[in-house]
Amino acid sequence: MGMNSNAYAYEQAQSYERRRMEVLDGKQAKVREDAKRADIVKIVVGVSAIFIYLLGVTFMSAKIYSAGVEINSLQSQIAETEEMIARAELEIGELASLERIETYALENLGMVYPASDDIYFLDEQSSLRIAQGQQELAIAASAEEEAVAEEQSLWQSIVDGFTSFLTGTANAAEN
Repeated sequence: MGMNSNAYAYEQAQSYERRRMEVLDGKQAKVREDAKRADIVKIVVGVSAIFIYLLGVTFMSAKIYSAGVEINSLQSQIAETEEMIARAELEIGELASLERIETYALENLGMVYPASDDIYFLDEQSSLRIAQGQQELAIAASAEEEAVAEEQSLWQSIVDGFTSFLTGTANAAEN
């Protein structure tokens, strides 16, 4: 029995050791499982971060492309506007040319070049006589205007007198 008790004690010790190992294995399994979960969480967070980064890069690329398209559109509009300005300046130059003005005057306004016998050259005395004649014409015109004004005021006073006579007669007839 001595042996048996030693065997029994040995068996109990082994049993105790096995239970201890199982408990340790359970803790280790839990530690391993927690480590595995932590690794999975790290992988998911890393993949999510990469995905968000790629979405950001894609969004920024789209914004950059959109801005590039808008810049190209504005540059084409600027080029069209500059071309229109150049055409307008050319047209203004053509419309203001002396040849065009001369053609328009001859064709549409009925102007003609003067004949050689229609040209008169004046000396200084002739210019003074013309200026004096213009002054005399102006004085005569103002005198004529004054005479017309006096005549109009005479007629105006006659009309006013006749109107007052008629008004007085009408008032007397009413009373």
